[in-house]
Amino acid sequence: MNVKKRTGSITKIALMTAFLVVCAYIKIPLPVGSVAITGQTFGVNLLALLLAPAEAGIAIFIYLLLGVCGLPVFSGGTGGFGILAGPSGGFLVGFFVAAVVISLLKGKKMSIPRNLLVTVVVGIFIIDLFGVAWMMISLHLPLKQAILAGAVPFLPLDVLKCVVASVVAKPVYTVIESFQSEKAATMTPAETTTPAEMKRD
Repeated sequence: MNVKKRTGSITKIALMTAFLVVCAYIKIPLPVGSVAITGQTFGVNLLALLLAPAEAGIAIFIYLLLGVCGLPVFSGGTGGFGILAGPSGGFLVGFFVAAVVISLLKGKKMSIPRNLLVTVVVGIFIIDLFGVAWMMISLHLPLKQAILAGAVPFLPLDVLKCVVASVVAKPVYTVIESFQSEKAATMTPAETTTPAEMKRD
């Protein structure tokens, strides 16, 4: 990977990780269940649609690592290993898996219908699968009760967040690609070559 591509990749990972942190601060508590509605699902979906699989995985991993280290990056500005080990921890792990899988399945060409398909059908399923399973273990709940508490109340808004992310992803992706193309056009050959790729006379 040349300098241009590596720099662009690192920049996108950093920006999307920061964006996910901002989304985590959007929190709407519900009168039922132990998990509030947050903007995280929207952030995860948009991140997965804009980044390559490896980039998406790295971004979510960094996000989780920051949270585990105690930084207030989780839902509502919380942090610490206790959050990951708590009732909502499964959803956080599900974010990592869902982001990678969504990025793998989205295809190389940005398509809103395909974005919707992978985020709603695959993404929500993966996140809820991990989240509900962990709630069953941590809270000792039967399957039906865990689904009713951890998945059903949030499903309508999760779908809405998938729709918004799928629609927003296309113009944002176009802007990113345009910016990278313009930047590449202004870079010299030396700036696009890593030291390892340079040859001595």
